[in-house]
Amino acid sequence: MINNNFNFNFRILQNKTLSRKDLFKIVYFKNSIWKYGIKSQLKWIKLNMSKDDVHILFEKNNKIIAYANLFYSISNNDNFIGIGNVSVHKEFRKLGIGSLIINLIISYLNFNKLNAILFCKKGLVNFYLKNGFKLLNNFDLLIDFDLKQKVYILANFTPDTKIQLLKNF
Repeated sequence: MINNNFNFNFRILQNKTLSRKDLFKIVYFKNSIWKYGIKSQLKWIKLNMSKDDVHILFEKNNKIIAYANLFYSISNNDNFIGIGNVSVHKEFRKLGIGSLIINLIISYLNFNKLNAILFCKKGLVNFYLKNGFKLLNNFDLLIDFDLKQKVYILANFTPDTKIQLLKNF
């Protein structure tokens, strides 16, 4: 649970309006979590995020302490978005910030009548299940890209038809 004395700001930024300063704050934060290098992080954003995709930043003292992004155009159905890169700086874990991010995203999804899919590793499945997501199986999806690694696919809904995913996120 988040301590009432814990102050932070959060911002939601569209990729197309992202300032150079915010872009570099994001790639440096992402690189502190996933050590692929700054150039690789920049390239990944350029290749994988469209102009309408969204960055969600939680900041303390003007530094990112948690991050996630929302991907539009991942499916042949406009009611689906992808949730990606949900991450919390190691110094701020176990404070409820990850759940806060997910609850914020779920509120956004519900308000906009959207459904979301996310990929995660086995160690994070219980976190997402605890926060209202359901584990999907391969029969629920048509995937038009190589996942490159073993991932678990979760969603905030139960599909009534097969979902075709067009890009990785």
